[in-house]
Amino acid sequence: VPATIEDFAGGDDGNPGTRKEPLGSIRGARDAIRSMKEKGKIQEAVTVILRGGTYRLKKTLRFTPRDSGSQDTPITYRAAEGETPVLSGGIRIDGWQKDGKLWRAKVPEVAKGDLYFRQLFVNGWRAIRARTPNKFYLRTAGPIKPLTNRQKARRQRSTKKGFRFRKGDLKRWENLDDVVIELYHSWTTSLHWIDKLNMEKEIVRFTNHSNWPVGYWETFQRYRVKNYFKALDMPGEWYLDRASGMLHYWPRKGENMREAKVVAPRMRDLMVLRGKPAKGKYIDHLRFKGLSFRHEGWHFKKTEKVDGQAHA
Repeated sequence: VPATIEDFAGGDDGNPGTRKEPLGSIRGARDAIRSMKEKGKIQEAVTVILRGGTYRLKKTLRFTPRDSGSQDTPITYRAAEGETPVLSGGIRIDGWQKDGKLWRAKVPEVAKGDLYFRQLFVNGWRAIRARTPNKFYLRTAGPIKPLTNRQKARRQRSTKKGFRFRKGDLKRWENLDDVVIELYHSWTTSLHWIDKLNMEKEIVRFTNHSNWPVGYWETFQRYRVKNYFKALDMPGEWYLDRASGMLHYWPRKGENMREAKVVAPRMRDLMVLRGKPAKGKYIDHLRFKGLSFRHEGWHFKKTEKVDGQAHA
């Protein structure tokens, strides 16, 4: 392979990027190629080979038009033959202690307010955020007001911001601000946070709204409630307490929490490629092959609409 920079796990970005002295990160390889381009040293194809292993990203990996190759000198980032390099946006969580059927671990970054995650991966498996019910759904008691004019209701935001619930289905849980209602429409779902909970009238109002009026597709609409401690009631589920930074998990059969690889996302965007099309600058002849991107997080403002096909 001509003009090769090899990125081995355990390398150093101060190295020249040879087999004996490999670079230590994909970002280091990108910067080395930029330097080569600026000095006019790229006359043929360039290949960056990533050895198998986990490369934990601390910042989003960004590529711009300056990282382009050309038709004659394409730039490729690829996995070493038969190996799986993983670009991870997560952090390992260790220090697990048994607590009855559950295990718990302190996450200092969460307790400090620097991190809050909504996904958790255990031995490569995405665990289930504590939810009720575990199978099937709850049903609303109908929209807050009857949808007498369905087409008019579609134009009104108030019809999309809450519902009447059945007695006992919703409660004033301690972490009510972090509780998520997942509402099922005909072929989409929407996520909602609780703004007001009227226990006497059995009405919940959301901080955000959905695309569809509640009760539009079915009067007694399906939904689930996620992310409160008492919902953690089966193996494979987890709950994170924002205030204390304590992570709770109920292991699945055969999982050993003293040896488990538990990873939580700390980033939303692992890699971003951004050109400047308005200025006629694009990213060309840049290829990625055999790389695995894992452990990314997601976040929405509580007033933001979280709806649509595959939106969330």
